[in-house]
Parts: sequence; C-alpha cells; structure tokens
Amino acid sequence: MDTQWLDSASNKLDKTWQLIGLRLQYFAQPAQARRIKYGLYALACLWLALALAQLVWSMLPRAEAPVSAMATINPREMASQRQPRTDVNIEEITAWNLFGTAASKPVPVEKPAVVAPGDLGGIEDAAMETSLNLKLQGIIASSDTDSARAIIESNRKQAQYGVGEKLPVSGKVTVAKILSDRVVLDNGGKYELLILFDKNSIVSTPLQAATPVERSTRRLDRRGNRQVTEMAEAYRQRLYSNPQSLSDVVKIAAVRQDGQLRGYRVSAGKDRKQFENLGFQANDIVTGVNGIALTDPGKAMELYRIMRSAEEASFNVLRGDQEVILVVGLKSPADSK
Repeated sequence: MDTQWLDSASNKLDKTWQLIGLRLQYFAQPAQARRIKYGLYALACLWLALALAQLVWSMLPRAEAPVSAMATINPREMASQRQPRTDVNIEEITAWNLFGTAASKPVPVEKPAVVAPGDLGGIEDAAMETSLNLKLQGIIASSDTDSARAIIESNRKQAQYGVGEKLPVSGKVTVAKILSDRVVLDNGGKYELLILFDKNSIVSTPLQAATPVERSTRRLDRRGNRQVTEMAEAYRQRLYSNPQSLSDVVKIAAVRQDGQLRGYRVSAGKDRKQFENLGFQANDIVTGVNGIALTDPGKAMELYRIMRSAEEASFNVLRGDQEVILVVGLKSPADSK
C-alpha cells in the first residue's frame, strides 16, 4: 500500500503545529502580552466613548425637518378635462323596487297604550280585594277628584277620606281612586279594592222583603224645634268643613237586600243624646234623603251638592216594621249670614 501521501500530509501538519507553537510563545512573552492588554483596553475605551456620545445625542431635541411637498392624490382635473354630467333618471330607479313593492293600503302599526303620569284610569280592573281590616260604609262619588269622599271604618271608628289621604292602618296605605261602589287603595305601590258590599261590611241582619210588607208610615216633624234646627245646622257645617268630626255623632253601615243596596243603618256615636235629640233611634235604616233614594251610590254626590243650600232635611227611615219620615229644619243661607 502506498503511504507516501500520508507521510507528506503528516509532515505538513507537524510544520503547522510548530508554527502555531512559535506564535503562541511569541505572544506569551511578558512584553507582547502587555501590548495586547493595552490594545484591548484602548478598544474598550473607544467603544465606551462612542456609546456615551450616541446616548447624549439621542437626548438632545432635534430640529424639525422641513415638510416636503406631498404629491397630490387624485389631482383636480381641469375644466376642459371634466366629463359631461349625465342626468339621473329617478323614475327608472324607482321602478327597480329596491326596497320591495308597497302594499295597496298602509298597514296600521298598533302602538302600545301609554298612560300619562298621574292617570289612574282602569286601575281597578286588575286590582284584588284588600285583606286590610277596613270597611267601606259609604261613598260620595264625583268626577271631581277633590270633591269625592269615602266613608271608611277602621277599628270601629269612621271617617271620610279623599283621594291621596292616608288611612289609619299600618304601612303606607292611601286612597288612590273613589268610584260609585268601591274604592281603590294604594297599599305600598299595590292597588287593592275596598268594595262597598264587601262581606265584612254588610250588616248580618237582613231586611225582611221576600214578600211585600205593608208598613205603617209615621211622620216626625222636628222643624219647629229651634234646638234641633241649630243642632242640624251645626252638623251640616261640620259635614262640609270637617267631615271626620261627624263620626262622634253617628256611625253608618251599608245594608243590602237581594244583592242590592237598600240603605244605611245608623247608630249613635260618642254623643248618644244628640243622636236621639235629632229624632233617630239605634238600628234605624235611612233609605232616602230629600227625595233622593240611597239605593244608588252614584246619587250620593247629587245629595252632597243639594244639601249645601237646603233649608230642611227629610229622611226616609225604616224602623222595624214602620216607615218614619223624619224632617228637621236647617237655616237658610240668608239666616246664616
């Protein structure tokens, strides 16, 4: 096997290593190593100086470069280069029916019912009967909110209440609306009904009227009694100025027969003597006043209006099997001045 080329390569490699060894010996001398060290120090110092200079220049404000004129995009064409304007055919575009074909008649859009603030129309329709310990004993209904009154009994005490007035029960309960046969209560934001013929407000003793009963009629005229006239006039003034004060004299309770309002049972309040001096007795049922039957709660407002200037009051009273017509005098407006 020819090994001559191997010997030649080995000799060249030995010479190369000898040369590298000589170079290393040269740099290993103290004088040469010192020069190399100083040279590296000098390069490091130069690099550090350049870095500091670049940092300082970056912190200094630079002058704004002048804004070069920007090339105009879509340059305005000369008047001579403008294309002639073409008219738009509106009728042709309309015929395309881009948004569909209109119906022969517009379809009405139902708008939701809007209830204005303070409008209480229809609040009684969805209201449920109240469970509060209250009894509705009478109503003076009116289209005028300020004139309507409801006679409500609580804890055996009766008083008249108008719309917005608070009732003597726990919680925030006020009168929201007064109708001819019921009252809507606002019980802390919830509407509840207080019905005139509620089962709790009807007198348990019914009238005997399955068959017509002949009753004797008695007329009791107290118009000549000056004391009674002054007393009746005082009660009328209290009715229009302070209706709640009448609960000290008389208490009333609605009475019905065959599901219909028959009248109001009256009984003495705190002052029984005044009640009897007027000619009334306990458990009398008043069915009419001055020719106005009390079977229709809606007539209460008419009665309230005419009694303001009436010169006498005539009460139709059922007293057991007897019908009594009780008449008391009232001062005329001229006499009151």
